[in-house]
Amino acid sequence: MTTALPRREGDAIRIPVVVTGEHGERGEGSAVIAADDPDFAAWDAHLKAQGEPDMAKSARAVATGHEGDAERLHHYWTAGEGLAKWTKSPHPWTALYHHLLKHIKNEAEAKATAAAWYHDVFHTWPGAHHGGHK
Repeated sequence: MTTALPRREGDAIRIPVVVTGEHGERGEGSAVIAADDPDFAAWDAHLKAQGEPDMAKSARAVATGHEGDAERLHHYWTAGEGLAKWTKSPHPWTALYHHLLKHIKNEAEAKATAAAWYHDVFHTWPGAHHGGHK
């Protein structure tokens, strides 16, 4: 049986898996759960409940050029002055994403950050009301 633990890798989570082959042979490995995977929220919650720090916030601080400032940036957009700049929009995720694009040049990173911070504020994932996963 595997002894590896789930862990964050950027905006993804690597989980241990045990695979059983057609003839009963077993092998150990790992799978990566991306931020847009329906199972990501459950694994993310599990890791947070275990007390693991949110490494994605630090990665986002590096992406914006504010290493060591992750908590301040997260607070600005999810509880501080920046919150009012996007939450009352008819399309809040889109509004936040466009604000973040001014600071995060990588579009995928800006999308992941917007999704994570949207979830932090509304406690649901963007698009969940369109049949996505909560």
